[in-house]
Amino acid sequence: MNQKLSALTLGILCSTQAFAFDTETLGMGGVGVAIGVGASTANLNASQLVTQPGPSVDIRVPIIGGNISDEGDLVNKIDDIQSLVSKTNQSLLTPTEYLDFSKELSKQLDNIAKSEMPRAQADVGMAVSVLGETDYAGAFYLHGQAETIVDVDIADNGDGYLDYMDSTVTLSAAGKIESGFALAKRMDYNLHTFGVSITPKVQNLRLYSKTFSIDDFDISDFAKDYDSKTAFNADLGASYRYGQYSLGFVVNDLFKQEVTSNETGHSAYVDRKVRLGLGYTGSFYRYGLDVDLASYRSLGGYEQQKVKFGGEIVPWGRLAMRAGISHDLKSSQTDLSLGGAITVGPYVTAHVGAVAGTNRNLGATAELAFMF
Repeated sequence: MNQKLSALTLGILCSTQAFAFDTETLGMGGVGVAIGVGASTANLNASQLVTQPGPSVDIRVPIIGGNISDEGDLVNKIDDIQSLVSKTNQSLLTPTEYLDFSKELSKQLDNIAKSEMPRAQADVGMAVSVLGETDYAGAFYLHGQAETIVDVDIADNGDGYLDYMDSTVTLSAAGKIESGFALAKRMDYNLHTFGVSITPKVQNLRLYSKTFSIDDFDISDFAKDYDSKTAFNADLGASYRYGQYSLGFVVNDLFKQEVTSNETGHSAYVDRKVRLGLGYTGSFYRYGLDVDLASYRSLGGYEQQKVKFGGEIVPWGRLAMRAGISHDLKSSQTDLSLGGAITVGPYVTAHVGAVAGTNRNLGATAELAFMF
């Protein structure tokens, strides 16, 4: 019987576990459904453009980030076993030496099969929001994201070398490029402020998928052929603010999308995401709680459902400090985030964020904001 492992390793497509697209949001643990400001709300809950105070024009470019979790060290284990085979001339081994060689191969193949699942994501993008003197506001964003899926199929022939030669690696990189335009409307009733938004968007999904023998596996030797799909999608958002308290609700990716490889049968997904957020904004601080109301698959098929808590303090006018925590109810993955921002001159703010968590999960992101 074959042993199978499903894993994710780092893949980058210029266009976690879901990684927060916006640096400001990531620094607060991914929280942003009810306490987002300006362009940071563009692809999360754009209704906040009209319920949360923000700049008249907010331009964030570039936004770059990525994270990787690799407790099992899968790629290095494959490199090690390839190195062992390439350095050994089987024809010169005695029967005893071949038996030891075969046992060592079987041991390393077993370690590969038992490896924990690494996860990774890369993001590139930009966002712009405009808030006028009316009850309407708009935003535009461009976002690219990638995950890479590795399926390792370990053969069981009773001989370590034959198992090595018959084992395979299927590498599938899932990428998504999307652009959206958000329109938000504000409504006031006494001291209560309501906001609604709709974000129509176009998504292009790409899936590169290829099967190698484990002996020939090279993570850099693929992505020549791919399957793709372009489709329309939309986000729906709502928010409410009363004094310093806020409530947000959003449905991201209203229509589910999927593209499947004709060669390997692997798929990339865009699942519907339903989120609820609670927030509080003070004179120099804000904090919030976001909850995924249902589980969903990430781009590469990793199931997740998260609870996030985080916030920001601005002890001085030009400096902001952020922290947050995110817990995945499906995998028990817990991540801690730290972030900050410094304003240079009257219009430019630099944002940075970092995340670290269980399963050797590490990530970082940065962006520049131009606010007028």
